[in-house]
Amino acid sequence: MAETRHGKDGLILKHSGDIVQDIYGEESGTCVFQVPPQMWNLMPGLKYPHPYADHLLFERRKVRFTPGFWLVSVDFRGVLGDPEPQYELVYGSGREPIESHPKFETDIAGKPSEPKNGAIFVDAQGDVTRDDDLGVFERFLIKNPDIPDLSFGGMDGYVDMNNITWTKTWVTEEMETTGGKVVIEEPEGNPPTFSGRDWLYLGLSSTGVRGNSARNRKSWRLSGPGGWNSIVYGDGDE
Repeated sequence: MAETRHGKDGLILKHSGDIVQDIYGEESGTCVFQVPPQMWNLMPGLKYPHPYADHLLFERRKVRFTPGFWLVSVDFRGVLGDPEPQYELVYGSGREPIESHPKFETDIAGKPSEPKNGAIFVDAQGDVTRDDDLGVFERFLIKNPDIPDLSFGGMDGYVDMNNITWTKTWVTEEMETTGGKVVIEEPEGNPPTFSGRDWLYLGLSSTGVRGNSARNRKSWRLSGPGGWNSIVYGDGDE
């Protein structure tokens, strides 16, 4: 395109580039200006608008020292309107204590008065006990007395789906600062449901304003079987 004057005297728009919008609705673009050598006062700076899209403001610049005019490459960023939030579900897996397995008492280890598969329960002194009020699980025998071909010896944990997160990401002109507190709550959006589990809100993060937009994110983590402890984490009404 032909060279055109723009903004302050002596500032020439050399190339207007493209404007790109990502899936969150945040837009960015780069323009190249010509500036007379040593004229730092003419350089685009904070709050300087894109020449053709004034909702995009200065984010950063790069100056190239060339003969005749200096070339100033300026990145702009911003958001137009109120884009729809985007949601993401991420699955994970990890190790959980064997005692937390939903079948721990019914099929795996039983209870002190009726142990299964070689499970050993002990009292506070470390002595083997069959008292359901005193016994806690300690370990399994190497040899399973109930099912000889199915040893539980050495098992103290199991692999289960965990670290499952649900995130909401959205873009605003101003930085979000009301993150709330870690609490049991149903996530925003439309997350999947999992029987016997619930969600824990982990808080909000924000990139802060870059140009004329800030990217914000809320996240929630799915509990293990049985849900999060309501005494520890409370609920949204507290």
